[in-house]
Amino acid sequence: MTLPAIQTALNAVSNSSRAAVTIEDVLGMLATGEGQGHRVRALFEDCSRETLIKIAVSMGLNESQLLAAYINAKTKHYAANEELDACLAQGP
Repeated sequence: MTLPAIQTALNAVSNSSRAAVTIEDVLGMLATGEGQGHRVRALFEDCSRETLIKIAVSMGLNESQLLAAYINAKTKHYAANEELDACLAQGP
């Protein structure tokens, strides 16, 4: 796994929560867009598209799957990421 990218994501999510955050927590949120709202928002809002893609690819996801998780996070948790929104606007 891309260590700096996952560390960036762990830091972003940890900064939003008093409870411990694991790599598994981050990977689950990235794959599904599900989780505690503040954590999901921190992951998708505080990490760049490049960081999120590096982590997604390292866990076997492609950009389309990442964007599907982001749509879920955006719909359910009001996550916002301008870079991912631009990818969505471009379409397939």
